[in-house]
Amino acid sequence: MRPRDKSHRGMALVIVLASLVLLAALALAFLASVNTELQSSKVYSQGANAKLLSQTAVNLAIAQISEATKGVDSSGKPLAWASQPGMIRTYDAAGIPTMAYKLYSWNQMTTAGAFDSSATNNQIPTAWSTQPAIFTDLNQPIKIPGTNGANVVYPVLDGNNLAPISGSKTYDANGDNKADIEGFSVSASAPTASGSGANPVPMPVKWLYVLENGKIAPPTSSTSNEATVAGASATNQIVGRIAFWTDDESCKVNVNTASEGSYMDMPRFNSSYDMGPLAKYQAVQNEFQRYPGHPAMTSLSTIFPSLTAETIYKVTPRVAGGGSMGGTVASTTPITITPNRLYATVDELLFSPTMSAGSRRTNDAETGSDALESAALEQAKFFITTTSRSPEVNLFNRPRVDIWPVSLYEDSSHRTVRDQLFAFCSTMRNDLQTPFRFYFQRSDATNATTDLPTGSSTTGLERNRMLLDYLKKNASQAIPGFGGDFKTKYGSDFDQIFTEIFDYIRCINLRDPVTKTDSSFVPFAGPLSGTKSGGGQVTPIVDTVTNTRGFGRFPTVSKAFFQFIGTATNSTNSSVPAGKLRVQAAFFLEMFDPSFGFVGVYPYFKIRVTGLDGFQWGGAPYGTTSPMGFPASATLNPPGTDAFNLENFVGGPMGYSILAYGKGWSGANRYPFVSQTIDLPDPANSGTAATDKFFDFSGGSAKIEILDASSGAVVQTLTLDFPAATQATNRFPTPKLAPNNVPESSQPDFRSFYNRINSSITSGSTSFAGACWIVDGDIVRSVEANPGDIRLIAARATVSSADNLFSPHANYFLSGKSMAHSLRTGQGNPYRGATFGKLVNVSYYGVSGTEYWNSGNSGSYAMQGSVWDLGNPSSSGVALGKATPFATGDIPGDWDTGFGNQRDGPYINKPDEGDTSSGSNLAYYGDLRYVRNNPGTFSPNRQIPSAVMFGSLPTGVQANRPWQTLLFRPDPAGTHPGSKNRKGDGSSLSGMPADHLLLDLFQMPVVEPYAVSEPLSTAGKVNINYQILPFDYIRRDSGIRAVLKSEKLISVQDADANVYKSASAATSKVFRQDLNVDETLKGFDQRFSANDIFRSATEICELPLVPSGATASSMSTYWNTRRLTGDNLRERPYATIYPRITTRSNTFTVHFRVQSLKKAPGGPADTWSETRDKVTGEYRGAQIVERYIDPNDSAIPDYADSTTNTPIGIFYRYRVLLAKQFTP
Repeated sequence: MRPRDKSHRGMALVIVLASLVLLAALALAFLASVNTELQSSKVYSQGANAKLLSQTAVNLAIAQISEATKGVDSSGKPLAWASQPGMIRTYDAAGIPTMAYKLYSWNQMTTAGAFDSSATNNQIPTAWSTQPAIFTDLNQPIKIPGTNGANVVYPVLDGNNLAPISGSKTYDANGDNKADIEGFSVSASAPTASGSGANPVPMPVKWLYVLENGKIAPPTSSTSNEATVAGASATNQIVGRIAFWTDDESCKVNVNTASEGSYMDMPRFNSSYDMGPLAKYQAVQNEFQRYPGHPAMTSLSTIFPSLTAETIYKVTPRVAGGGSMGGTVASTTPITITPNRLYATVDELLFSPTMSAGSRRTNDAETGSDALESAALEQAKFFITTTSRSPEVNLFNRPRVDIWPVSLYEDSSHRTVRDQLFAFCSTMRNDLQTPFRFYFQRSDATNATTDLPTGSSTTGLERNRMLLDYLKKNASQAIPGFGGDFKTKYGSDFDQIFTEIFDYIRCINLRDPVTKTDSSFVPFAGPLSGTKSGGGQVTPIVDTVTNTRGFGRFPTVSKAFFQFIGTATNSTNSSVPAGKLRVQAAFFLEMFDPSFGFVGVYPYFKIRVTGLDGFQWGGAPYGTTSPMGFPASATLNPPGTDAFNLENFVGGPMGYSILAYGKGWSGANRYPFVSQTIDLPDPANSGTAATDKFFDFSGGSAKIEILDASSGAVVQTLTLDFPAATQATNRFPTPKLAPNNVPESSQPDFRSFYNRINSSITSGSTSFAGACWIVDGDIVRSVEANPGDIRLIAARATVSSADNLFSPHANYFLSGKSMAHSLRTGQGNPYRGATFGKLVNVSYYGVSGTEYWNSGNSGSYAMQGSVWDLGNPSSSGVALGKATPFATGDIPGDWDTGFGNQRDGPYINKPDEGDTSSGSNLAYYGDLRYVRNNPGTFSPNRQIPSAVMFGSLPTGVQANRPWQTLLFRPDPAGTHPGSKNRKGDGSSLSGMPADHLLLDLFQMPVVEPYAVSEPLSTAGKVNINYQILPFDYIRRDSGIRAVLKSEKLISVQDADANVYKSASAATSKVFRQDLNVDETLKGFDQRFSANDIFRSATEICELPLVPSGATASSMSTYWNTRRLTGDNLRERPYATIYPRITTRSNTFTVHFRVQSLKKAPGGPADTWSETRDKVTGEYRGAQIVERYIDPNDSAIPDYADSTTNTPIGIFYRYRVLLAKQFTP
């Protein structure tokens, strides 16, 4: 056998070795792949663990929110709560702080009692950055490489482009020394870490460590790089840590509801501004940015100052430009709204809904502005939102009541689409056959009791009784967050106030215009065409359970008087004895309707007077009198027409001549309250002794009943006493024959009352100068409302002599005075001999002396402004709650400024349903017989932005306290009965609530351009608690600035008495001023500096709004020289601010930073070391969380049921609206 070749043996060795190498490589590759997969699995596991930890952070924040907003304590007693960025605070029924719930990670998550942000344990230490085991910066940025260097991206608040301005840092990208975003700054005292690369806007919070068993434990002690964690052990190791801070989304401006506000109000002065932008250039339908109280009035330009209004309207989803163009163009054509969907996230603001060449256009390209490019939106993200929503529950955590009335009947001829939306927003439990309605219903404007039955139930109109009792139940209990109750505060007027409120709501939106044709109106009160009788008129509601009455929209008596005239002498009528004058008398009434405003009203009622037959008179010899010859009882049918041109057909004052319009001697059209004649010594006869130029008047009582014209039902009964005048010092002077003393055919008025009435008024639309109703030689004696606050009369179903609401005129007993009256026409023209009275003691043009004796037979001009038809004692100003002359130290009374150039007086601030008169009539200023509300300018918010409109309702009807109404404005002296710690009679009593807390019981839902409000919540309100905890060095008041930007303060200086209501050319005086927001916010800061926040949005009514040119410190005396400003005007800005603000939020953003951790072997199990132990994973991001309630939850009870005590807080649930990881 041949021996094997050595080379073959070598080849075998090589093959074996190669195989071994290959096998080894394969083994190594396999092992390497196993290790990579293991590492990948670990990385994935650690990432998943970190993500799970983020849920722990969010759930912990939700748990804090849930506990804080339950609305009851552990014993079931009610608690109020209020939120702010980083915290929710609760308060008990005595107003005492009970708990502060931190919405950020801290070692102590709750604080009992009041929270002191300045306490050391609540402050962020200056050296926080040296304790990484305790603190972490949630706003730590990340640098991203870019073409122009590294871009720095911040997760919460952008720290780029900060520059020092006025001692703080703020955005100033272009270096113009003007803030790019209003209301934002970072204080120089911010705890910024040392070093050039330190974060300029740090947001440090404390770590909370997570143990293996799921327990969350704060570190209890630390060194610079270590933290001790109680409860950690070898068997329960530290596995992670979480940190979070919760922002309040309602402190931001909602880009879905806000736009750029433009001021709008009812014209109230004879000024170029009121007669131009407010009267001539009114807001049109769908011009939401001019709707008072609408969230679209909130201005986005505070965040995007470089954008014009019209540019902003291009990017807002449901608000469009056009219409009146901010009060510069006359139009009644509604704006067309594009049905763009709402923004889901702030990021979407980058894009326009329009397409170009198949691609989505960006908003910066759409608007031609870089204010909406990505960098600008990154900067704005801390200030804007798409998800803000606030609860519509009151301080008792019960549903609020809607102030928009809805018809009982659900068909389209009674309810509009808007009405249906209002009903939707205020209804719960639609799963029931009869849902729980929290709005008032109405069905009959002509009946005093139909809309408020005595019975209470969930169905029909009896729900009104149930809701009214529900409101009273809340108001009679101690108010959570404040203490005190209104039943104790107002006593006998408690029920009266709520009856007034109910009837005020019932009389809102009397004619709802659907289209421009009259036939398409949905009227609650009367016809629009034909005779119009009863149109716009509402019979006052009477609560037969509490014997109280509202105002409705119905006239009452303001004055009653006898007018004595000379009709003939022997020279003109041979039947008159020589030396005698034949005298005749008539009885007249002047009426007044406190519901003064639009729409038009065409009175339709009857007046029955009894008792006049008991009045007697007589002349020399004195002591012998005979009946005056009045009928024992007679009924007058007023004409119910708008043909008399010096009367108002919008409520308010009604001159007495309108009641006798078109009356004559014969038939059913006769004016019935005319006496027989008596022959008295002629005072013009030279043979008449001086003592015989007077006559006796026996006096007596007249019972006046105002009746419903159709049914004849008695609406109001008044008994008025006329004192006797039978003494030598107080007898009435005998009248004289009319001028010229001859029966010329051109002067038939001067023969008898029937001729005077018939001839003066039936000749068409009579000029006042030709209507010689009261002339020289006549004698007039009146009894008048005393002291002139006719609201106290109108709110009573029965007025007796004992009520002392009427008194004789100051000249009544003066024999030397022929006139004893203060009579006016509806438009304020004084009749001959009328006395003057002033709501404010200032000087007026054309008003001299105490009586009006202008040339001619009657007044030639209207008495303007606050020159009211007041006799003594209130002739030089009215005092709150008093019927005596105004004296030093008195509080000025509450009265309303009239609209347009109409006079001021005791009105109830009727919601404005609009006037679009055209041609020769300027809306709100022209002939008030021709008012018209146009669907092109209709808006619910324009009529009634909020319950602050209740502010002119009197609070002293039962107590006979005149000129005293609900207080929804600041009271610097704190002496108004509506202030806190005051009772309704003005006396001091600690713990009494301020009137503004009544507002919390109501809501005005927003239903345009879509249902911004939903059952139990509204979107777009701004939380006024803008203080950020624990980062109080970061200021973000841009939200409230956005609210205030479109508002104006209204004031009239005493020196402007001659021009603010003048009938001459419009004045250029400015009565509406922009706000000095910087000075206004000092009041907010003062509250925060006192370690408190606003507990209710109603507290805005206590804060002075500072006008441009003024300072916060000057507001305590500001109104001392602006006394001509009516109470309704002082409250007006609060009426439009209040519905756009809140102190509670339903939406929060939880910003978090979480890390999964791994303890190194050998170290203490209860100690975390930054240098020794390992961070195995990190997850950063934010989640937007919404607190919401299902209004149809079958477990929800009827909160209007007096037996319901279940806290509504238990029905709230939570959902995540948006989850976003910070991975730039």
